[in-house]
Amino acid sequence: MSLGPLGNDDATPPATPQPPEPPPRPPDAPPAVVLIGVSGSGKTTVGALLARRLGWIFADGDRFHSPENIAKMTALKPLSDADRSPWLAQIGTWIDDEGVAGQACVVACSALKRVYRDVLRDGRPQVRLVYLVVPSERLRTRMLAREGHMFAADMLASQLAILERPIPDEGVYQVKSMPTAAQTVDAVLRVAHLEQFLAPGAEQPADSGF
Repeated sequence: MSLGPLGNDDATPPATPQPPEPPPRPPDAPPAVVLIGVSGSGKTTVGALLARRLGWIFADGDRFHSPENIAKMTALKPLSDADRSPWLAQIGTWIDDEGVAGQACVVACSALKRVYRDVLRDGRPQVRLVYLVVPSERLRTRMLAREGHMFAADMLASQLAILERPIPDEGVYQVKSMPTAAQTVDAVLRVAHLEQFLAPGAEQPADSGF
């Protein structure tokens, strides 16, 4: 399998005439949105707010890591592909289980490599991947400001080193991070064709910075 080029979030996303069209949904498969990007890109903040706006269930991908993975990250050791394989499988199973229950969902997951993203989409045409594009300096600033998170700012470089930016043939929606989480959610709703799923009577939450 050919992998996409390596890169970082300071690069300009590939120019495309328009965002990818929404994927077809088979019967009885509620939509599932997976927000991807490196640590500090706002996946959890944006994902939780997006799920609230849509009236869907939300899960942070970190909760699916094994104790062994958590121990490695706490010790500032980057995870290998072998470490991530069962983690990705667990996230995929969660999406499947929610779909069987008729529940649309949002999940935050780094999915730094194309092969990781392929695992999440395999057999799941209802999945929409949304890549949050954030300049690397802003990422580091956010990481330094975070307290109590298992992923230290010093490990950001290791994530950027293995990041394979989505390329057009993947059909990944790319959304530039806005100054506030609510503004970023608005962009995700628009770019990923999610406005049709807005919960009836959903209120626009108070805007705040990341």
